[in-house]
Amino acid sequence: SDSSDQLTNSKSGKLEPKLKIEDKISNFFGIYLQALVSNVLESEFIAYVMEEKDDYFLLALNYIDNLIEERKRSLFKDRWIHSELQEAIHALPVATKTHQPAPYGRCSVCQSFNHSNIVPVSLTGHPYDRLTLVDKLPVRTYYSDFLIGNSCWQWVSLYHSLHHYKRHLYSQCLERVSAVRRVNCQSGVQIVQLCVADVGWLNQMFSRFQSTIDSIYSNGKGNTDPSHH
Repeated sequence: SDSSDQLTNSKSGKLEPKLKIEDKISNFFGIYLQALVSNVLESEFIAYVMEEKDDYFLLALNYIDNLIEERKRSLFKDRWIHSELQEAIHALPVATKTHQPAPYGRCSVCQSFNHSNIVPVSLTGHPYDRLTLVDKLPVRTYYSDFLIGNSCWQWVSLYHSLHHYKRHLYSQCLERVSAVRRVNCQSGVQIVQLCVADVGWLNQMFSRFQSTIDSIYSNGKGNTDPSHH
């Protein structure tokens, strides 16, 4: 369609994110968000950007993705997760902790019986394509119910949130696009422009992202800039 052609023709008129915090991370995040909104409207948008090596979007996508991967590596350093749990964490985007502690059990993360508080955790949701971010048919089933000690859950839940951050942000972009469409029956490019022009929404999304990164950084897990290696 004409609108999808305009969306993928990223060299004609870039949309500059309007963020109050003018630094490298916030600027890249604004472009990252713009790419995800575009991908909601055209499911091959990010794949196209990578194929065409469009630096405007590619630099931002790689920067934020690398920042997330660095944070994941810092959490995983010197730690080990049972293979069944690790596979479920990587495949299933929803993690739910039951507030009712288990009376007794071995932690699925550290294999210890010595946790003062151990809780059931369920991993659910649909596996999805890591590039297009859309659901895909599962090729297998995953064991999804685990007992995890509270101290282990603190870092495992952070790791899970980071691993699926892009998918969760994509879901929020999907909701935003739906809301804009209900009010404005516009073309794809106009919808992207309306989303990117909403400074309040952009800042809210960036603030949540920064909080996720800071929650790990505050634990002394390295530098927030992935270019500092």
